[in-house]
Amino acid sequence: MALSAAGRNQHTVIADPVNAAYATDDHPPWLIKLAGCVSQPDSLVVSQDRLMWLSTAIDQVGIIVRGILVTKTLLFVGYRLDDPFLEMVHTLLQTSPTYSRRRYILAEEESEASAAVWRHRGYDLVSGPVRRSLARLAQEGAPRGRSLRVQTAEQPRTRTKPFKFLDYFTEGDAEVFFGRDADSALIAAMVASSPFVLITGVSGVGKTSLINAGLVPRLHAQGFDTYTVRALQHPATEILSAIRPRDDDSSEGKNLYGELRAVLRDRPTVVVIDQFEEFFIRVGPDSRAEFARQLDECLTGDLLDLRVVVVIREDFLHCLLELEPPMDAVFKNRYWVRRLSHAQATEFLSATERRFGIGTEADLLDRLLRDLDDGGVDPAHLQIVCHMLHRAGSPDSGVLRLATYERLGGTPGILAEYLDHTLEDLDPDRRETAKAVLKCMVSADKTKTAMTAKEIERDTMTRRLGISAETLQDALQELTKRRVVRPIHGRDRLYELAHDILAGKIWAWIEPEDVERKYARQILNQSVMDFDRLGVLPGQIQWTTIERHREELDLTPGQARLMLLAALDRDEDVGWWAERAVTSGLDIWQEFHRIVAAPDPGLQLAVLHWLSGTPAPAGHELLKRALNSDYPATRRTAARMLATEEHPPPVVDMFVTIAGGEFVFGTDDGRFEHSRPEYRAYVSPFAIQRFPVTNLEYFQFIRATGLRSPEHWRGEAPPKRITEHPVTQVSWHEANSYCRWYRGESGISVRLPTAAEWEMAAGWDPVGKVKRLWSWGDDHDPKKGNTRIGGPGQTTPIGQYSPAGGDSPYGVADMCGNTFDWVQDWWAPQHDIDRTHNPAGPEQGEHKCARGGSWAGSAEGASAVSNKYSLAPETRNEYVGFRMAYSL
Repeated sequence: MALSAAGRNQHTVIADPVNAAYATDDHPPWLIKLAGCVSQPDSLVVSQDRLMWLSTAIDQVGIIVRGILVTKTLLFVGYRLDDPFLEMVHTLLQTSPTYSRRRYILAEEESEASAAVWRHRGYDLVSGPVRRSLARLAQEGAPRGRSLRVQTAEQPRTRTKPFKFLDYFTEGDAEVFFGRDADSALIAAMVASSPFVLITGVSGVGKTSLINAGLVPRLHAQGFDTYTVRALQHPATEILSAIRPRDDDSSEGKNLYGELRAVLRDRPTVVVIDQFEEFFIRVGPDSRAEFARQLDECLTGDLLDLRVVVVIREDFLHCLLELEPPMDAVFKNRYWVRRLSHAQATEFLSATERRFGIGTEADLLDRLLRDLDDGGVDPAHLQIVCHMLHRAGSPDSGVLRLATYERLGGTPGILAEYLDHTLEDLDPDRRETAKAVLKCMVSADKTKTAMTAKEIERDTMTRRLGISAETLQDALQELTKRRVVRPIHGRDRLYELAHDILAGKIWAWIEPEDVERKYARQILNQSVMDFDRLGVLPGQIQWTTIERHREELDLTPGQARLMLLAALDRDEDVGWWAERAVTSGLDIWQEFHRIVAAPDPGLQLAVLHWLSGTPAPAGHELLKRALNSDYPATRRTAARMLATEEHPPPVVDMFVTIAGGEFVFGTDDGRFEHSRPEYRAYVSPFAIQRFPVTNLEYFQFIRATGLRSPEHWRGEAPPKRITEHPVTQVSWHEANSYCRWYRGESGISVRLPTAAEWEMAAGWDPVGKVKRLWSWGDDHDPKKGNTRIGGPGQTTPIGQYSPAGGDSPYGVADMCGNTFDWVQDWWAPQHDIDRTHNPAGPEQGEHKCARGGSWAGSAEGASAVSNKYSLAPETRNEYVGFRMAYSL
């Protein structure tokens, strides 16, 4: 009104800015104001700053412009190096964290300083006559991309039917993929300008078809190579299997970044991981964390021209939070695939009609759009309905008719009954088999899941019916022929439902108890992958879930082996799982021999403990082999078992003799403030235990004296799995009581060592006459001592780090980690340099010293010189144990 009153002409561009015909939540309308008078073109001026603001403030403009710039070889002709336009383009390129093509500036004469700046920015400056320079550059050509190893279902090479029904569109269908041009172009621009793009949408919205027939052909036109994979196994394995030569299966994907560098070199590459929800269903949590680290390394490294596109159902979006950290801003570059608008659905039908020579009655088109509208038209529903209409109509007319639509029950009738109609064609026995097979192929998360025929055969729902392998194959072939199931080609022959839309229908057939079994099997499969890749055994939740359904699970040898190892590690139901492993086809004695030879003393001890109740000849042979183990705890246990359990043989290496003499006590290193000052002191000859007192040794004391047992035993005797671990939850007074008891049993005048004796045994090198900050040297090494830096988060068997070089120069073990050792001394904040002969700390005090660090402590706290741990002598905790010494 104000403009009219002023006599100004006006034109309404958008009558209603919120009208869905003009805008969506993702794509609001643009209002662009021109500063100046339209009748005087020279007055229309856009400043450099405003132009830059416009190109970056409107998301789609910025994405499209950057997508064009980074995918084209840029050639600037006729520009001076100080031209503002060059600066603007360079700024746009800087906002894209991806590789871009080469950039040329044809400049005849410029200052060397300006030229150096642009060369440093990555531009090639070409001098000389323009015509000759252009001719030379034109000879280089422009590469086109290729589609390499697409992991998808079998598809016919030629389209003979107008509608896909439950099939995906493939790259070969690009010419008949109608209605998604704008989506495809925008996603292609996002991929070109962003290293990581997330594509999401509800099930059935056509994400896979959009990738295959819309995005991939556009990426090829821009010069990208593409690899489309799924997380049927670990994604790193899948990616490398797709990228490596077909005869190369040498890697399991442990070094994804390095292997991609070796194979891809400088080729611009896009890896699409489709149906990424499978990653969270099929891959265990530890392996998922590993892949997040690998993916972050690939996307942030400087030597790969790589982009990754992840396609995932929107109901799994929250799972992507697992990737942060290490990845950053996973949701930043995302595209939400919507259902088709009425205009897109109309375009799809009209273009399909023209291409295949069919027609649709006008009344039917209007009815279809109304019936299918649910915040837009679901592409899967549209394909199913149109396919059924085309199949049910007259083959001669080629016209989709409203009468046929109504006869089939309209959209609700077609969508609700097409699967039922498929099964009704089968005889009752085959129908029951087919239903059982289909129920197997739905995951515990209500999605379709890919399975081998053998996995389906092992499933509870097929075993319940006693379905033979031959009957199962017949059912799979029949369901494949009826386009309800599709095969996937990979290293194994896999089958899956033809579309996720079927999963919801089949889910209604599944009983609640079967859902629980599905979840248990899913957890078991994830745990196997975690163990195979990372050596990680099932945690408490996984173990409990699998244990609850163990009677119903038909295990492969690999699954049985995992559960046997987990049972050994937990010291739970080992006998049951050993029997189950035998019935699954696992040679348990071969497995036990492998464990005894492997670098895992915890499992070695678990096997030996199980053998104590298994007087088999094979067990005797295993014990003899264990005598040669690299691990002291294993050797000691085997020696006891080969003698008698009630009267174990004496351990000949129990004490280490220390000749005594002068050594450097304390340190002036600033990291150890309570270990100052460093000075020379004399210690008389003594002997000290090679290992801390173990739970088993302390149990002998408890049984003889009737005193209280440590709290963590949860009973009078220690759990078998920690018998050879250092005892903890023992006060300073109780450690002294043990020494008195041992004196009476052995006749040796044992006591707790002094702090000086302890430090000499832990870090003094008697040959080189030098002090070590740790038993093995002056730098902490997590492979040589059990601390929170790289440790397992609990105590370990005595001497576990000895084979790796963790012992002191005297051969004393576990001095720098595992558990602290009580010593005789009262604690003081610094050393008394006047005590040069057998220093023993203050005469009295409130706290006693504990030396050596623990499994939960820092690297510095576990040093041979650290003196910061002071405790009241009544203290009991899970970090402190003790070892004995005696004077010579």
